[in-house]
Amino acid sequence: MFRNDSTVLPGDSGGPVFAQGKDGRFYQVGFNTFMFYGLPYQSFATEISHYCPWIEETTGGEVKCQTFDPTKIVPPF
Repeated sequence: MFRNDSTVLPGDSGGPVFAQGKDGRFYQVGFNTFMFYGLPYQSFATEISHYCPWIEETTGGEVKCQTFDPTKIVPPF
């Protein structure tokens, strides 16, 4: 995932990226990977959907990936 005009700063690598669903709930959809300095800041995040089988297996099924209809990507909190 690519974000232009990002608020991701040094030290944020590995932090969560959330999207808000139409149900109003927030879902983690990725994690911050790296950024380029400059104006505007640009950042990249890795989508966690590619890792769903590993996440579910590693957590013993305690964490389940879900499909949802996002309305927007939310800046880091």
